Amino acid sequence: MHDRRTILRAGFAAAAVMAWDATGTIADGTATPSERSGIPSVAWNLVSIDTGDDSIAPEQGAIYRLQFLPNGQLNITADCNTAGGKYDLDGDQVTFHDTVTTLVACANEGFDGLFWQSLADVSSWSISSDGSDQLVLAIGGNEQAMVFAAGLTDVIWQWQQLAGGPDQAISPVDPSRYTIEFKNDDSIVMHADCNSGKGTAQVDGNQITMQVGMTRRACGEGSSFAAFSELLDTASSYIIRNGMLYLNLPADGGTATFKAVLPDTSHDATPTS
Repeated sequence: MHDRRTILRAGFAAAAVMAWDATGTIADGTATPSERSGIPSVAWNLVSIDTGDDSIAPEQGAIYRLQFLPNGQLNITADCNTAGGKYDLDGDQVTFHDTVTTLVACANEGFDGLFWQSLADVSSWSISSDGSDQLVLAIGGNEQAMVFAAGLTDVIWQWQQLAGGPDQAISPVDPSRYTIEFKNDDSIVMHADCNSGKGTAQVDGNQITMQVGMTRRACGEGSSFAAFSELLDTASSYIIRNGMLYLNLPADGGTATFKAVLPDTSHDATPTS
């Protein structure tokens, strides 16, 4: 069993990583970093570290994740450890500083070391959108890179509209009343106007199946509860593009668009030790 004591220290674990710069361009004619509002604040889950000679993926169940918050905070998950810090953007340049991390002995210390050292050597970034977004952090001037996939967790998805279905277009009057939140244990939490619910999500690549249970209160005239609950029941695949989630419905049912919103953590207690 791992020692779960939380220990904070300045700097990144396993490597002296205090700051680095990144510049880059977006391939295939998509926006450059400076034309974007920044790296979308979704969770970026590590897919692989390409060393030039090999492509190394994390072990099954191990999570390595970055999340760039719009207030300049950076959240990092490295297997059984978590880290936080700050980042500054100046055009295409990014600087990381004031980082702290827990120091837990994780099962795969070798990959942990590769993860932190790779971050230390990052020289540029780009986002490809061949399918769902992928964040590519290039290492040095060669073919080495860290590849991250945009994830579903760590944000609240607000429903914006359902387009292309039998009803052509449906938009909620107040998107903040129609939300879905994906948890790391595969559970989901939903709010639909005056109703709420819970369920599970099975994800296989870009395929998704959700099992949901909702309360059934009558929300009144103008409610989009029925359409929202139906799209959750029938969604079959998804992509994430520019911080937006698109749920595709089968049989020409259309595409539902969701905007990523960061959870309100102002009420969370701040650890004192």
